[in-house]
Amino acid sequence: MYGRPPRIRGLVLAAGLILLLGSAALLLARYRVYAVPSASMSPLIEIGDRIVVDTWSQDAARGDVVLVDGGTRLVKRVAAIGGDVVAC
Repeated sequence: MYGRPPRIRGLVLAAGLILLLGSAALLLARYRVYAVPSASMSPLIEIGDRIVVDTWSQDAARGDVVLVDGGTRLVKRVAAIGGDVVAC
């Protein structure tokens, strides 16, 4: 017979399956899909468009598109960050 013995092949398959399931669980815990509720980002992002959100990210930079979830979900672009002066 050629190849690995059945026992080693089984261990390799089990390890691969564990890695695959662990990676999938990590991705599902980190990323979420949301439907855009308003046209405030139109024409770039329309009502009903789906966006993928990195739920672990804490830092936002100028120009980033962020989801603000404070009861009502808002999709907005960051115009300024801490320390910036915004003139109206």
